[in-house]
Amino acid sequence: ASDWIAKAIQSCGCHPDRVFVVPGNHDVDLDLTGEEAKTYLNDVNTAEDDKLAETIDAVRANQKKVGFLRARLMAFREFAAQYGPQHINRNQADWSVPLVKWSGLLELHLVGLTSVLLSKGKDDYGRLVLLPNPRGSLAERAGIEYVVMMHHPPNWYRNRREITQLLEARARVCLSGHEHEARIEVVKNAGERVRLQVFAVVLDDSLCYCSAENFNYFCIEVFPV
Repeated sequence: ASDWIAKAIQSCGCHPDRVFVVPGNHDVDLDLTGEEAKTYLNDVNTAEDDKLAETIDAVRANQKKVGFLRARLMAFREFAAQYGPQHINRNQADWSVPLVKWSGLLELHLVGLTSVLLSKGKDDYGRLVLLPNPRGSLAERAGIEYVVMMHHPPNWYRNRREITQLLEARARVCLSGHEHEARIEVVKNAGERVRLQVFAVVLDDSLCYCSAENFNYFCIEVFPV
């Protein structure tokens, strides 16, 4: 992955501190899923729908539990340390970075969410649970708009209602991958607030993955209105 990113950086003239990464399900080291982590995974995955929010909150509130789950991403955290601003806390499951500031009136922040803390490696559609509580990173603040980046699209989560409502209220753009199909959807909430849902894929499925000279990309122009 580092070699591929290096070639992408060279192709677009970007500096590594402007490269942002979030983990996917293949970044979870399943061999590090100890008995404690297995217990927490089972607690969440077997929770009845009416108990799901309570179970998630119980795990979120226990940093020891979160630590056992986060340990499975140790190798990814070492890899991610090569990219992005140095002040990003790699030990946190979510982070926020200012991207653009227009004349002191409006700022655009990029929020990265770890969608795979409760991943089993191969997760069924609609059954994954987003553990990090994004309400802190996506707090409503005057003059700040958000771009959210996470590996799994919102519809992959059991707690997708909570996530979707928050994205509708706070995010202008949501970047995701996982589905291996590049597309952009325009989503409007009841108040006509618009969000771009961007689905990315590294290479077109018809291309050989060893051909690192081919890149798919979206160019999104952002400006204040």
